[in-house]
Amino acid sequence: MYWYLSLPIIVGAITVIQGGMNREVAESWGLPGMMVLNSVMYLLASLAFFAIAKFQLVPLSPVLRDKDSFVDFSWWYLIPGAFGFIIVLGIPMAIAKFDTLKVFICLVAAQMIASLLWDKYIDGIELSFTRVLAATITLVGASISLFTKN
Repeated sequence: MYWYLSLPIIVGAITVIQGGMNREVAESWGLPGMMVLNSVMYLLASLAFFAIAKFQLVPLSPVLRDKDSFVDFSWWYLIPGAFGFIIVLGIPMAIAKFDTLKVFICLVAAQMIASLLWDKYIDGIELSFTRVLAATITLVGASISLFTKN
């Protein structure tokens, strides 16, 4: 279970690397070509993962197993995919205008605010002083980073 704690660190590092690499591809191919390439790679990886999970080709942790996908459907299930598109498009655009550190400091600050709001209004977790303080410190750091030359 403790290795799950490393997932945000690994995903965070990969997000920076992906954003930088996507910027490089976009400089060569343009954003539309970069988006299609990312989408094809994501589709192929998703189909492979789905087949492995659906047909139980290898033993998987319960959290990774299929739970009768596509049996129940709501329109809002499409929203996370649209958000993913915005993330993959927006990060390289931002990195092209600002340095990578500024982009990701702002991204983390926005994630912390959104997380506080999600926890409170969706999951019912009350705001605490330490949680608000941590988000505030990050916002101050983001502001310092944005409004200084280097």
